[in-house]
Amino acid sequence: ARVGDEVVFTIRVSNSGTGTAGRVLVRATLTDGLHRPEGTVIEAELRDLPPGESKPVALRVVATKAGPQSCTLTA
Repeated sequence: ARVGDEVVFTIRVSNSGTGTAGRVLVRATLTDGLHRPEGTVIEAELRDLPPGESKPVALRVVATKAGPQSCTLTA
């Protein structure tokens, strides 16, 4: 992407367990060359993800600096 371009990260959260996953907190940490109005740490809570299922989440950001950038995820 070039500076000013929108970048879309598609995050897929999967439940590989045997029970429903309730209240899964997904945290995305962006490098300083990616911008989102909420800041560089974005959190979203997913509720009641049944066993064996996945849920995609789109995270849209804007590139603000040149060079390698990344998004680190934890759930």
